[in-house]
Parts: sequence; structure tokens; C-alpha cells
Amino acid sequence: MYRDRIRTSINVMGDAFGAGIVDHLSRHELEEVDAEFLRRQEIEMMDGNKRRKSSFGLIRQHGEARV
Repeated sequence: MYRDRIRTSINVMGDAFGAGIVDHLSRHELEEVDAEFLRRQEIEMMDGNKRRKSSFGLIRQHGEARV
């Protein structure tokens, strides 16, 4: 019974150390991926705002209320 707890503890510690090593080695790559993701989100938001404005203008010009 106690051996299982010790093995589990060692396994969890090993996983934690492994995750820390992977994080340390890939930190630069992950930052690049995050920056690219944020850039794409920002572009999509800007494009979405343009579409909303242009469609709003069309609705006002034609006097129709579209949903």
C-alpha cells in the first residue's frame, strides 16, 4: 500500500520535472506562436469591425432592417 503511494509520488514528481524541462526548452517557440495568434486575432477583429460598419451603411442606405 505504501509502495503504491511512493511510486505515485515519484511518478508525479517526474512528470512535473519533465513538464518544466519541456517548458524551458520550448519557451521561445511558444512565445512566437502566442504572438502570431494574437496578431491574427487582432486582424480578424479589425476585419470584423470593417464588415460591421460597411453592412450597417448598406442597411441605412436601403432602409432595410436585416438581422
